[in-house]
Amino acid sequence: MGRSGVIQRHRGEVIKDLKDTTFPLGILGKKYGVTRQALSQFVKKEKIRRKTRPHRPVKHPVEDCHICQEILRVRREPYSEFFSRNTIGERLDAKISHREYLYHLKVLRKRRTIDIIPHEVIEEIFPKKLKRSFVSREVSDQLRKMILMGKMKKGQRLIQERIALRFNVSQTAVMLALSLLRKQRLITRGQVSGWVVK
Repeated sequence: MGRSGVIQRHRGEVIKDLKDTTFPLGILGKKYGVTRQALSQFVKKEKIRRKTRPHRPVKHPVEDCHICQEILRVRREPYSEFFSRNTIGERLDAKISHREYLYHLKVLRKRRTIDIIPHEVIEEIFPKKLKRSFVSREVSDQLRKMILMGKMKKGQRLIQERIALRFNVSQTAVMLALSLLRKQRLITRGQVSGWVVK
């Protein structure tokens, strides 16, 4: 008997357990000998609304926790909006895992002891949006000039790796530049491979 057959055989019990309990689907699956995925599909198919788990208040001794206290000390210092796990670890002379660090931050935020970076601070530090330099467009412009000035003759092959080395850019940027030149009908696909000047 398949998994869906097992669920159908105990259908009434399964639906009752799903509606009345807040046990994870993995635990309920073990009870009936089916996988969590099978139960999840059954819940979706039957459109069962499950109870949510009651919210448990965070019981963490912030006053006695050396990590929380160090985070609070760093936050009180000027220009400390961008403190990190490494900063706290260096100050405590200990290795703090990413998960542990996030847990302490979550506790402090729930208690409203610290909050996220204020919008005014971000605007003060970054008053203008940073401009992106379009490398591929610059490369295509340079190649276009070379073709139009006659430095690159008709039928000349364009090798992506060499162009990338010549302009000191990534091959992806060169590929985008070549596609721009193709749209402008300055280059075309070669008979064997690569691109050639049109």
